[in-house]
Amino acid sequence: MGSERPRIAALLRGAVDKVWHGLAANRRNSLASADRSLKVSGERGGDGAVSGEAERSGAIPLVHRLAIIYLMLPLVIWLIGWHQWWLGIPVAVAIAVALGPSLAGPWRVSPRPILLILLAFAACWVMATAAGGVFDAHNSDWDKHRAILLDLARGSWPVRLPLWVSDLAIYFPGEVELTGYLLRYYLGYYIVPALLAKWFGVAALNWAVALWTWSGVALILLLFTRGFSRWKAIAAASILILFSGMDVARTIRADGLDWFKVWEWAHVSIGPGIWPTIVLGLNHPEWDAPLNYRIHYFSIMHNLAWVPQHFIAAGLYALLLVQLRRHERFLPVSAVLVAGSLFWSPFTALGVMPLVVLLLAENGVMRYVTWQNVLVALPLTGLLIGYLTSGFSEVPHGWVWEFIGESYVLRVLPIIYLTEFLLLVLLLLMLRPRLAGERVFIVTVGTLLLLPLYVYGELNDLVMRGLMPAVILLSYYCARTVLGEHGVSWTLTRAALTATTLAVLCVGLLTVMFEFVRASNDRDFRVVRYEELGRDYSVLRDVSPAYQNQYIAHETPGWYGALLGAGERMNRRISGKGNLIIRSDYEVYLNEHLLVYVRDGCDESEMETQFFVEALPLDSDTLPDDRKHHSFKFEFRGHGWRRGETCVAVRELPSWFKAGHIKTGQLNAERTAHKWLAHYFSEEYRDRLLGAAGEPVIRSTFSVYLDEKRVIYSKASCRESDVESTFQLEVTPVDVEYLPEKFRQAGKETVAFAFTDFGGMLGEGCLLIQELPAYPVKAIKTGQYTPAGGIVWQGHYTILE
Repeated sequence: MGSERPRIAALLRGAVDKVWHGLAANRRNSLASADRSLKVSGERGGDGAVSGEAERSGAIPLVHRLAIIYLMLPLVIWLIGWHQWWLGIPVAVAIAVALGPSLAGPWRVSPRPILLILLAFAACWVMATAAGGVFDAHNSDWDKHRAILLDLARGSWPVRLPLWVSDLAIYFPGEVELTGYLLRYYLGYYIVPALLAKWFGVAALNWAVALWTWSGVALILLLFTRGFSRWKAIAAASILILFSGMDVARTIRADGLDWFKVWEWAHVSIGPGIWPTIVLGLNHPEWDAPLNYRIHYFSIMHNLAWVPQHFIAAGLYALLLVQLRRHERFLPVSAVLVAGSLFWSPFTALGVMPLVVLLLAENGVMRYVTWQNVLVALPLTGLLIGYLTSGFSEVPHGWVWEFIGESYVLRVLPIIYLTEFLLLVLLLLMLRPRLAGERVFIVTVGTLLLLPLYVYGELNDLVMRGLMPAVILLSYYCARTVLGEHGVSWTLTRAALTATTLAVLCVGLLTVMFEFVRASNDRDFRVVRYEELGRDYSVLRDVSPAYQNQYIAHETPGWYGALLGAGERMNRRISGKGNLIIRSDYEVYLNEHLLVYVRDGCDESEMETQFFVEALPLDSDTLPDDRKHHSFKFEFRGHGWRRGETCVAVRELPSWFKAGHIKTGQLNAERTAHKWLAHYFSEEYRDRLLGAAGEPVIRSTFSVYLDEKRVIYSKASCRESDVESTFQLEVTPVDVEYLPEKFRQAGKETVAFAFTDFGGMLGEGCLLIQELPAYPVKAIKTGQYTPAGGIVWQGHYTILE
């Protein structure tokens, strides 16, 4: 028995060893399988870049090819639609030829459940933020988005907005230079929905904007979750959607001084009840630093809700450059794709430049010296820079301490860094130590550290928009680290680090909630209908004049105007200020298609003036329905200026317009009534009216003409007393049953009206037009009255005996 014991013990030890080694091997195989399924490891780590010889040299994955097409399609449309054919078409063809071989590959899609779930996630996200125009979003950015979309959809390309008079010289004789308002903005987000609206009508924007936004957001989610399976893909998508810095942690006050919150974003008040009243969402919780030169790391939810044109570009470009940075088919055309980022967002282009430098450092400059990158990307970059800088005015820029002070930077910037990303970065490094050697991760953190040190733009747009790629990549590394393989084994330490990382992300989630509540407080979730916004909804009307220089070119260089599809210079010269057509509170001049409003003796209050114009073309009876009548309002701000005590406002009529009848005036401060109203009739319009009416039916101080629709009063030489007169018209119907109830007892309908309501000067003469009722008329009686002299004249005319 004693001899058996060692043998039994040896057998037991062997069995235990087999079980132990089997479990260990199973764990290693599981980790390897998980690593293969996630594909988060490139040759050196977890940045999601393609790895392996076959993957690097084969076809570019389908989702990446779709993202490249999505980004480049707007640029091709713009080249063809915006420029002369001899420029736009060859450059567009060159882009297609350059990218064609890289886009080759299978186009089959397997409709897996996780794919459908991610597409549904994208749809819910777009609807929740109103970023597709699905719900009404009452913020200044969406006012701009809608204005740009409508200007693109309604105007001919290139979009030439109404003219601006470059100098007060229009008030004097001689030639005056007019500068064309060229819509000059990065149109990557807008041009595809606008093209669909051109084809199918403005109402198409109601679905085209949402569909285009959803497509971009869906591609971002698919790239972001690439390699994740099942619930991990959903978890990764949730990390992206809800990602934000710990802005709430910076609400701590020290000695009564709020270091960060210059604009109040939350308010707590104690009411008569037991519970305090808490109002959230008064402003962005991300705002930091005084004045307008803030340091802000906006949440991803905020970026999609307010500026989808920047967010979609930032997400797609950052993920494409990281995941394809080793792909053999991508490197020869990468510069063409990067050049296109300027058309989506110049700030995104600046934000991904550190990644571009990394690509050059990793692969060597010569890998990028290809005919595609040299012969296509370089000219395209030059053309886009010329477009974006055409007529661009100076904007504030400089080091951040020049705007907010060195003491503020030294005291506060470290706290902003710590709460926005540094604490999260430290946790990620502890969870996955080899991230310290990941070049993309290092570049991401470096961008987050260095970019806020420089200010560019009225609201520091460089930081607001340029940081988006880095913020998205930080969330990308969070998802890859929390859900992927870790550098530390599953111990209590790793569990604690993971829990702390999730806690930090949850603190950032409060910012997302506040932003969503703030946006929800500002809108009633009614559906926006683009066709109901009115024909005068435009960048010039619905974008603050303080920011219009970002969206329009006041002065277009002649060389660039020659490249435009219209084939005409945006600048032109006119002689003098035109003909005086109206005398009222403002003198109104007409020069070709230009209306010039001039007033001497005006004060600062005139800056708040709003004018309206109703213009009837000369040939309205033969024009299409959409041109029979042209009406719009416009603000003095953005269309006029004040020099000394003289105010001048300018507004252009459509190029197709030939003046017949123009009614214009100034609205009161409440925009509820006319401050003054005046009319203009062209001589050709008068001659046509009187020629169709025949001989006067009444000859007196005014000659009175009659046609089927109207009564026309004409006088060859008008006095000031005529303009101040009131006229009365009595209309007797064929049958009193036609009359409104209040006129039936009298048997006739009576209306009194001032000359200024329906009449206008015509050279030395004047013309007055009053519409007849729609019912058959038997007789009219009319006359002129002055405040001082009473009846000047009256006359009768019987149409039917």
